[in-house]
Amino acid sequence: MPVDDEQSTLPESDDQLFRMIGELALDIHTNRPDELSGTLPIVSELSSLQRKTADYQIDGTTVHFSSLEARNRVVADIRAFSPACLAGMDAIDLIACRHFRTPVAPIFWYRLLPKDNSNLQPEVSDGSVGE
Repeated sequence: MPVDDEQSTLPESDDQLFRMIGELALDIHTNRPDELSGTLPIVSELSSLQRKTADYQIDGTTVHFSSLEARNRVVADIRAFSPACLAGMDAIDLIACRHFRTPVAPIFWYRLLPKDNSNLQPEVSDGSVGE
């Protein structure tokens, strides 16, 4: 049975949907930096898709980002563009950072933060040294 173009863009998994959202976020970030929403490729099976996360809400083929920071978090998330992460082998990217002596992408560290980080306050120093 032939596969038409519309079906070929249908995400087969959450990872592919995440990648599509990442590519959309990057396109919006690059071409329309003040906008918070965009349209996924038109796929009939996506027309009824409803999903909401802390960073975005999907309503059919439209993705609405909750803020510029949320959109930028999606853009910065290496998992959207890394074939190793999409295959479930996150360690490959860490090994590559070590091999090429490049900094580790912040997204790897962000995952270590507690989900509720509202109690994390920056330390304020009064300027005194060694009490």
